[in-house]
Amino acid sequence: MTMELDFVTCTCSACGHEARVMRSQWAESFDTEITAATAGKLFDKLPCTKCRKKAANIKHPDGKRDIILISTIKRCKGEACNHAPLSLIYLEKKPEPDTCLDCIEAKTQEAMAKPAAKLPTIPPEYKQCPKCERPTVVNVFNKDDEPYIECSRYKPYGNVDKSACHWYSSFPPDTDDTQGHAILARLKTWRKTLPNSQMRYLPDRLLLAFSRYKPITENQLKEVRGIGEGNGFLLSKYGKNIIVLIKK
Repeated sequence: MTMELDFVTCTCSACGHEARVMRSQWAESFDTEITAATAGKLFDKLPCTKCRKKAANIKHPDGKRDIILISTIKRCKGEACNHAPLSLIYLEKKPEPDTCLDCIEAKTQEAMAKPAAKLPTIPPEYKQCPKCERPTVVNVFNKDDEPYIECSRYKPYGNVDKSACHWYSSFPPDTDDTQGHAILARLKTWRKTLPNSQMRYLPDRLLLAFSRYKPITENQLKEVRGIGEGNGFLLSKYGKNIIVLIKK
């Protein structure tokens, strides 16, 4: 159990004055208990009682462990604590060495307060896996990524589960996205003109990604998930209507 500190010993590095500072002297300045791990924030609140400079080395009540040393002071990168110094005792454990416990808690509370992103509804034609006919589900690779559709038994290639399925797909263009649907139709027509050696590197999920994102620059192109799939080929786009396979 983490114990609240009853006092700390402060030694001014400017004038050498040493004083024991009791909990009652800092209690009104903080909403939470001060422990060995959080006592670094005392530094900005406890100027020397003799010369009034903020230059105190702070020692734990056991008299053995340093909480703050002026020569090695390191401030938190978070903002909830106003970049308070980090306790040396906290830094020894390093749960998150650049951020104090107050800022970690603040980030956690902020994340919990954000409403969960609403996942889109799977279009009727995609509710069943076209490969194994199992139901499909919506998933995301990372929280900031676009959602995609995958088989409910999806497993990456290389998985030893023989009942696994490897099908997944980008979402099709929205119903009212006439440009996206036009691009998709053009892509599918263009794919049919390719030799089989190239066609197999252009699954529907890649064409769908293009129809949704409509990339027109090389950087936008690279952002389309699935780019670079296959045997050294890259799907590229030049101008508004020309899409070609190029060798990487």
